[in-house]
Amino acid sequence: DMEVGNHWRIGNARQIVDELTKIKGKYGDIPVFLMGDFNSTSAHDPYSILTEYFDDSLTVASEYRSQPMATFHTVGQAPADGGLPLDYIFVSKNSAQIVSCEIICDKDMIDSTDHLAVITRAEL
Repeated sequence: DMEVGNHWRIGNARQIVDELTKIKGKYGDIPVFLMGDFNSTSAHDPYSILTEYFDDSLTVASEYRSQPMATFHTVGQAPADGGLPLDYIFVSKNSAQIVSCEIICDKDMIDSTDHLAVITRAEL
């Protein structure tokens, strides 16, 4: 059920924010990176919760080496046009300069997995 899944992802996003608060409380204002498959696009609540505390490298990079696109696809087939990413590299707000970001969409990636890699270069 999509609604139940979204409810769980919202709870997970809130847990991540709680952990970020603990990390910052213990270690100060250090950069905290968070990455992976979030099963949510920028149109969903979990993404909105996370981006209150984290910058999305796909939206704040100084240089884009690819256009944002769907990062989920059927193995062996390119992602559908106009789709949104599910995979992200986040960094805690205002803690690092995101120099570049790229979604790798080549034949090897398409043929080997159902998600595309996101690569970010950051300066601390």
